[in-house]
Amino acid sequence: DRSFASLARPGCGLVRDSSMLGDPSGTFQQECEETLSNDLPKALAEFAPDTVIIMVTIADVAPREWSSDEGMLDSSDERYQERLRGDYRELVDQLVAGGVEHILWLVPPLPASGWLGWAADTYTVESWEQSLPWIVALAGEYPAVCEAVRLDEWLRTSNLADDASVRGDGLHFTDDGATRVVDEFIGPVLLRIASV
Repeated sequence: DRSFASLARPGCGLVRDSSMLGDPSGTFQQECEETLSNDLPKALAEFAPDTVIIMVTIADVAPREWSSDEGMLDSSDERYQERLRGDYRELVDQLVAGGVEHILWLVPPLPASGWLGWAADTYTVESWEQSLPWIVALAGEYPAVCEAVRLDEWLRTSNLADDASVRGDGLHFTDDGATRVVDEFIGPVLLRIASV
């Protein structure tokens, strides 16, 4: 008998202590900080999960500002990348210390070309892929625990990446699309892990 809990939040990434372009009130970032600083430790203590699934999209490639002196940094900036690496590694360390045995880090698909139209200058293919090397690197650092799971490749090879029934607006999964991803992709991955 298995149970699950979700700490997913809209617009929430894993990069900490900064303000994000497109979040002028700071609401998204504040909710993220609350989730990571309070909700996650409580969930680890209460549920003692053996498996955690992570997926982040726009929030960790959006331009961010850590200080007014520095200004807004693009995700390709080495200072941004250094902080992203540090925050990702800190999260994995926290999960491992909390007893998590398997971390499945889903590599998200690129937004459909139609969705990128309104923000193509900010969310380019290059910016979207900025975090991919660090997800893969973390899997290499923690090979017994952390795995980079290529949801992007599965959607592409299944010809579902641009299917409106799966991602109605080209970014967010529809209810039916999310069900397909769980049934056809994530479910088999979880069963594989459970059988090891």
